[in-house]
Amino acid sequence: LGFKGGRVVDFPRNDFCEIVYCNIEGVYWQEENVLMAVSDQMKKGGRQPFICREKDQAIHSFLVN
Repeated sequence: LGFKGGRVVDFPRNDFCEIVYCNIEGVYWQEENVLMAVSDQMKKGGRQPFICREKDQAIHSFLVN
C-alpha cells in the first residue's frame, strides 16, 4: 500500500495537550476536507485515563484545512 501526495492528520487534543480521542476504530474521508471517525468504548479496569470516557462510543466529524 502506498500513498502519493498524502498527509498526516492528528486528532485534536484538549487544552493540556492530552489525548481525548483514545479508541478510534474507523476513519472515513466523507469529502476532501471532512473526516469522519468512530470511537470504541473506553477500556475498563483503570487501563485508560478517565478522560477517554468523554469521547467513547461516538461518531466524530472534523473539518480539516
